[in-house]
Amino acid sequence: MAKRIMVIDDSQEILELMAMILADEGYDPILSITVMLDLTPIKQARPDLIILDYMLGGAGGSDLLSKLQQDGDTAPIPIIICSAAIRQLQDMADQLAAQGVVVVYKPFDVDHLLATVQHVLRERD
Repeated sequence: MAKRIMVIDDSQEILELMAMILADEGYDPILSITVMLDLTPIKQARPDLIILDYMLGGAGGSDLLSKLQQDGDTAPIPIIICSAAIRQLQDMADQLAAQGVVVVYKPFDVDHLLATVQHVLRERD
C-alpha cells in the first residue's frame, strides 16, 4: 500500500510539482492549499507524513506546526518543513531537530527531497 503524504502549501504550482514528484515515486499525495488550523481534514486523511510550508500566509505554517505537535492524534505524524524561510528556520534548527522536524529548503533538489522523504518514512516505521 502506497504511503500517504499530505503536502500543505499556499502555492498551487508547488502543490502540483509535489504531486507529480511523489506520485512518480509511488506515493499517494494528498494536497492542501489552505491553512488548516482545523485538524479534522488531516485526521481524516491519516497521512504517513506531512510536508509543510512554514510560511503559509505569513505565520500560518508555524501555527499549524504547533497545533499538529500538540494534538494527540497528529503528534505522531512525521513532518518535513519545505520552505524558503531559510533564515528563520536556521535560527530554529536546534528546536526543530529536538521536535523531530526535518527541514528541506526551497528551492529544493528533487533527489534530496525524495531521499529525505524516504529517510523520514523509514524512521517512522
